[in-house]
Amino acid sequence: TLPLDHRANDPSRTIDITFALSFANVESRGILFYVVGGPGASGLASAEGYLSSFDREMTDYMDIVFVDQRGTGPDHGLACPAAQGRFDAADFSIQAPEAAKAAARAYVADCTAEMDRPDLLPFVASDQAIQDTEAFRQRIGAPKVWLYGESYGTQFVQAYATAFPQALEGVILDGVVDLS
Repeated sequence: TLPLDHRANDPSRTIDITFALSFANVESRGILFYVVGGPGASGLASAEGYLSSFDREMTDYMDIVFVDQRGTGPDHGLACPAAQGRFDAADFSIQAPEAAKAAARAYVADCTAEMDRPDLLPFVASDQAIQDTEAFRQRIGAPKVWLYGESYGTQFVQAYATAFPQALEGVILDGVVDLS
């Protein structure tokens, strides 16, 4: 259970974030936080597939953490499949930029209306998720961790490393999102 808004000082407004920890099979030599792409992908839904594909050395000697960041997963996942389907089926042309903008605006309105928890939108942001991850790192007593990010996860990892460099043993970026 974490603050709904890390920027506010309101302990009455919270959100439950699910972290899953796969303990090292032999001996822990460190902790790796695995941050999946998206944004919007469930880390927990991907965990089994990733763990089974990792080199045995990694699962033998690293504790590995997966997370369903804010707005993902079964507890508070934000989804709008009907609006997404309409948007994906839209015909976009570089010759009609106004039509593309109109379709994007319609998607935002339709998606917000369709999703179960539009009230979460102001709090579903990378800076909030970074604070969630740092709070979890502190709660488990990890002095330093490794961060692995893929796709959007590389953006997350770079921002976390900037905010909390003292918390890191190292970072691994796969499919880097250029922050500049």
